[in-house]
Amino acid sequence: MPETSKTADQALTLLLAISEHGPITASRVCRLVGVNRTVGNRLLSTLHGRGFLRRDGDGYVLGTVLLRMAENVSPALRDAAVPVMQRLSDVTRETVVLQVPDGGDVVVVAQTLCDAHLVRVEHRLGARHPVHLGASGRAVLAFLPERAVDRALRDVEGADRVRAALEGVRRRRYEVSRDELRAGVHGFAAPVLDRAERPVAALVIVVPETRARTMPDPEHLLGTAVDEISGVLFGAPSPRA
Repeated sequence: MPETSKTADQALTLLLAISEHGPITASRVCRLVGVNRTVGNRLLSTLHGRGFLRRDGDGYVLGTVLLRMAENVSPALRDAAVPVMQRLSDVTRETVVLQVPDGGDVVVVAQTLCDAHLVRVEHRLGARHPVHLGASGRAVLAFLPERAVDRALRDVEGADRVRAALEGVRRRRYEVSRDELRAGVHGFAAPVLDRAERPVAALVIVVPETRARTMPDPEHLLGTAVDEISGVLFGAPSPRA
């Protein structure tokens, strides 16, 4: 394995912790990740000076540099997806999120928000969760190679139940989660597939539980949306059973 930099690893560990727990004070985030306070303060000051962090009261939150960097993640996918996501958000009057696989996780790379409701669900760009969790994760996991599925489920309690759920996702090309990643939030997801039926992303409508039952046919809406994105990216929609 190539040699790694301890300093860079510590800085990135602090950055990831702040993305999950911010706003958070310097002393608390250093305790959380086990970094020496003096070293941690120096790293935080550097990250702040470079725009990766900004101050929010007494704590740190992610800086605007990361937003600019996020815009360069999967630019072709984002360019194809965002107009479709905006239309889907307008029709459903809900938040629509695009997530891509990254190792054993799925990561948020884009979202469109609707201001039709006072209460809405919102994600952070760069937020991630394991690929076996949530509608978006399983929408991706169901279409990964069997070796990748085995790896993702190796240490997961209830792996057999997840495998059974993946069979249903493959048939429907659609998945639903209820109160799984966040209490009071439902997710409706479909995979964006390439011509070889490999997942490049998941498109997700995230809805407060109180409005989930009145969603206007999310399975059809998502199926149409992911086919449109696939058509822009690959020239033809992935075949739908």
